[in-house]
Amino acid sequence: MDAWFAVIGLGLMLLAVVPLVALLLGYRARDFLLLGAVLLPPLYPSRLDLNDLTIAGTTFTLILGVMFAIPAIFFWMGFYSDTRRLASPAMRGILISLTALLAVFALSITVHVGGVPDIIRGFHALCLVVAPFAAAWTVIRALRVDPTTVGRIGVAFFVGGVVISIFSIITALAPWMLAGIVASEKTEAETGRAFTPVGGPAGTAICLLLVYCLATGFFMARRYRALSFAVLALCFVGMLTTLARAAALVFVVANAYLFLRYWRGMGRRLAILAAIGMCAVVPLTIVLSQRYSLERLSPIGSPTATDYSIRLRAESLKTAIWLGTNNLALGGGWGLVYPMARAHIELRHALRPYYFEGHITAIKPHNLYALVFAEGGAVALLLLLVFFWRLWRALRPPDAAVDPQGHSIVHGFRAGLLSFIVISAMQDHLFLTVKMAFFFYLFVFAGLVINSYYRARAAGGAAVPGYAPSRGFLTTGGMRAAAVGS
Repeated sequence: MDAWFAVIGLGLMLLAVVPLVALLLGYRARDFLLLGAVLLPPLYPSRLDLNDLTIAGTTFTLILGVMFAIPAIFFWMGFYSDTRRLASPAMRGILISLTALLAVFALSITVHVGGVPDIIRGFHALCLVVAPFAAAWTVIRALRVDPTTVGRIGVAFFVGGVVISIFSIITALAPWMLAGIVASEKTEAETGRAFTPVGGPAGTAICLLLVYCLATGFFMARRYRALSFAVLALCFVGMLTTLARAAALVFVVANAYLFLRYWRGMGRRLAILAAIGMCAVVPLTIVLSQRYSLERLSPIGSPTATDYSIRLRAESLKTAIWLGTNNLALGGGWGLVYPMARAHIELRHALRPYYFEGHITAIKPHNLYALVFAEGGAVALLLLLVFFWRLWRALRPPDAAVDPQGHSIVHGFRAGLLSFIVISAMQDHLFLTVKMAFFFYLFVFAGLVINSYYRARAAGGAAVPGYAPSRGFLTTGGMRAAAVGS
C-alpha cells in the first residue's frame, strides 16, 4: 500500500505541475507527445511485464508491445514538414547504417538457426533493436522545431531527469516504497542500489547522465540557467545512488569533453558553473554519504562481491571475443548466443556464472561491442561503429562564432552521445533493453532535429521555422550572423 501511495502522490504532483508548466510555456499537443514519451520509461510499472507472452520459450514483454504501438497509433501524425526537411539528410545515413546492421543480424540468424525456437529467439532479438528506434523517431518526427520549442524539448528531458532522479534516490534509501511498481528483489530490501522503473542501476545512471549533459549545455547557453543547474545537480545525486562504477568513469569523460568544448570563449561561464557546482553538489554528496554507503565507487577497498563482479565481467568479455573470433563473418547468430540476456529474469541471476563450451561467462558480456561481435560477427561490429559515427556526425554543432547558443546546446546533446558510446564498452543495454534504449533514441533524435534547425538558421535561411527572433532567444552574435546570411 505504501508503494501505491507513493505512486499516487507522484501522479498527483505531476498532474498539478505539468499543466502549470504547459500554461507558462505555451505547450501544444505535439509538445505533450514528447513529454509523455520522455516520462514513459520512468513511469511505466515494470510489474506489468510480469504478464508476458511466451512463445517457444521466448518471453515477449508488454513494454515491447507498447513500443510497437507508438508508431501504429501516432503514425497518422506523420512528419512535420519543416522537421522532415531539416532532419532528412542526417537521418538518411542513420537509417541506412541501421538497416544494413539489421540485415546482417537477420543473415546470422538464418545461418545458425536450428529450428522454430531459434527463429523466435532471433525475431525477438531483432524486435528489441527495432522497436525503441521506431517508437522514438515516430515521436520526434512529429515535433515542430523553432526558437520556442527548443526550450520545451529541453524542459521535457529535464522533467524526465527529475522523475528518474527521485525514483533513483527513493529506491536507494527506501526501496520498499516502490515494491508495487518495480519488479525486483531490490525493492524487498531496506536499503540498496537504485533500481528504478527504467531498469537496473546502470540503465538508470545512463539516462541521468544524458540529462546531466543536456542541462550543462542549456546552462552554458544561458537558457533556464537556474532550472538547468538544479536538474544537473539532482541528476548527479541520482547517479551516485546507482553506485554504477562505469557511469562514474564516463561522468569524468563527459565533463572533460564539456570542459574542452566550452573553455574557448566560454571560460567565465564554465568557471561560474564549476564554482556553483562545488558549493551545491559537494554538500549534497556529503549528506548522502552519511545515510548511504558510497564505498562501491571507491577504487580501493572494494568489497569481495565487487571484485567477483569485475572478474566475471572480464571472463565474459574474453568468452565473447572467443565466440566472435570463431565465427568471424556472422557470429553465433543474433539472439542465439545470449538468449537469457533478453529474458525477464531476476537481477540476482545476472552475475551467475555459466559455461559455454568450457568458457565461463555471465548471461551477457556487459559490453555492447562484444555482444554484437559474438552474435553478429565482425561485419555487424563494423556496422555498429558506422551507426554510432552517423549519430555523431548528425550532432555536429554550428560554429560558436555564428550561433553560440546553438553551439552550446547541441554540444550538450553531443556530450550525452559520447558518454553513451563510451559506456557501451562496459554495458550492453542498447540492444537488450527497451525503456533505456527508447530514452536514448529520444535524446539523440531530439538533438538531431534541434541541430538541423540551428545549422540551417546559421546558414541564413529565411525559410527556417521561427526565423524571426523572439526576445531572449537570439544572441547579438547570432542575430548579426543571421542578418548577414539572409
